[in-house]
Order: sequence, then structure tokens, then C-alpha cells
Amino acid sequence: MEIFTIFPSWLLVTLLASLFFIFYTFLNINLRSNNNSSINLPPNPPNLPIIGNLHQLLGKPRHQALWQLSKQYGPVLLFQMGSKPFLVISSPIMAKQILKTQDHIFCSRPFSKATQQITYNYSDIAFSPQSHHRREMRKILVSELLGPKRSRVFNNVLVTEIETMVRELALRLCPPNVAVNLNELFIATVKEVVCKVSFGGDYRRQPVNGPSWEVVVDEAQEMLGGSGY
Repeated sequence: MEIFTIFPSWLLVTLLASLFFIFYTFLNINLRSNNNSSINLPPNPPNLPIIGNLHQLLGKPRHQALWQLSKQYGPVLLFQMGSKPFLVISSPIMAKQILKTQDHIFCSRPFSKATQQITYNYSDIAFSPQSHHRREMRKILVSELLGPKRSRVFNNVLVTEIETMVRELALRLCPPNVAVNLNELFIATVKEVVCKVSFGGDYRRQPVNGPSWEVVVDEAQEMLGGSGY
């Protein structure tokens, strides 16, 4: 009891937090060294406890920060997003290996409660794990939406939306020397094309039991972003 009366409470809290930080760091380094000895992992930048490599994304766009790291550590590197490891690929050859040649290994995504709710227990294509269901869904997607015959049918939709985007861009550039968010325009155009091709309706106006497709998609993106995607 005398120790607690001599030292202020904030000092004891700081001391305990420091001890926990040192213990966590030591444990993390020890576990990583044991794992690295048994698993051949790609090179990775030095990371911090708890946050991993997140601090290396500060100050610049994420794609530029990762590109700078890839120039230092190679085209395949391991990036620690908090407690979750991510594989960063910056080489066309390695990207082809992962996205095409070894697609059956890398096509699955991490599970999360938000994704499970939005996709009705992973019954979609983008987030479903590799399975017979996913293979059949991909066949339907290619034959009904992405095949050459269907592409010709929906070509008018694509041309119309691109013309609309160009007109919108021209309006935003008046007066000149004004910054324009091209990312926003491109994403809106893609959403519009997908909505018209898939559902035959306008992305911004088509209601879904009240709210528009735009509101529904934006809310879904916020949920996925909050779950770590």
C-alpha cells in the first residue's frame, strides 16, 4: 500500500503500459523469428507492435507508398496491416501468376461479419471462397455479362456512359485550371454501366424498396471499408 501512496497513479499506469509494450514487442519478435524459420516468407519492412506497417502509409497516397516500398524490398513483399499480413505485388509477371496461373490459391478473401451479411453468407462471386458454387457463378457471369456476344449487345450502354462522363468532365473544367476528381468520375461511370447492364436501370435513380442504387452501393462500401477491405 505504501508504494501506491508514494507514486502517483498516472506514473503507475505509464509504468504498466511500458512493461506491457516491452513484453508485447519481445513476444512478437520471438514469434516472428520462429515462424520465419519454418515458413519461407517474402521480405517485409520493419513493423511496429499493434499497428504493423500502417505508419508507412502516412503522408502520401497508399499506392505511391507501397510502390516506394516495393522498389526497396522487391516486387513481392509482405505488408503488415495491424495484425493481418497482406501480400503486395508490383510486378506484372507476379501479378499474372497470382491472378491467373495460381488463381485457385489466391482467389479467396478474408472473412468478416459485414461481408457475410452483405453477400448473404458469401453467396456472391467477389467474396465467396473457392468452391463449386463460385466456379458455377463465374461461368454464368462470363456467359451472360462478360462474353463477346453480350459485350456487343451492351456496347451502346458503354459508349453512352463514356460520352456522358466526357461531357461532365468538360463542364467541371470550366473555368480552366480547376482541379477535378477523376477517380470520382470513373467510379460513377463504372457503377452506372454495371447497373444498366445488370438491372436495366439508372444507377442514380433506380429505387430499391425506397433508396436508390447509389445510396445502397455507397452504404455497402462503407460497411466493407469499416470491416477492413
